[in-house]
Amino acid sequence: GGFLVRQFNWDPTGSPQTHYQVAARVRRTGDNAELDAGFNHFRVGAPDLTIKSLSLDTDTPNYIGDGEVADIRIEIESIGDIPDHGTMTLQIRNAQEGDIVAEWENKFPGVVPSATLVYSATWDSSGIPKGDYNLIGWVEHEGGVTPQSIVHFQTLQDMRWGWNSIQDVY
Repeated sequence: GGFLVRQFNWDPTGSPQTHYQVAARVRRTGDNAELDAGFNHFRVGAPDLTIKSLSLDTDTPNYIGDGEVADIRIEIESIGDIPDHGTMTLQIRNAQEGDIVAEWENKFPGVVPSATLVYSATWDSSGIPKGDYNLIGWVEHEGGVTPQSIVHFQTLQDMRWGWNSIQDVY
């Protein structure tokens, strides 16, 4: 037995920016029988995504009422030079304790360079305790993980008309 090391260089100039595979096979000369094989995958180009926008559409901007149905939307853009795929995650968390109130995940196939992709959902806030909340969105993809995008909002407080002014009702 022994070892053989072979090195070669390939110039990908002019080749499509995508995934490739290098294959090495060891064959016996007499009968061409394959004795061993090795494979290595690589890509030319870099996948990358960014969050273009994240929104929580409610009746009163930056506030939500108990039982209100809000539209949630995240838009991502491929800023790499090869297609990228992954998972978009959206969470509504209590801003103080960090408890997850609602969560959505959306797996997506290859987004081509310069293309955008939108994911929308609705959220029924029925039963939400009063307080401050964050809608948090991020994307895990072949090129890595985007920074979190955050939209802060809070619950509406019930109001009543007092003798001299409007007052919060707790």
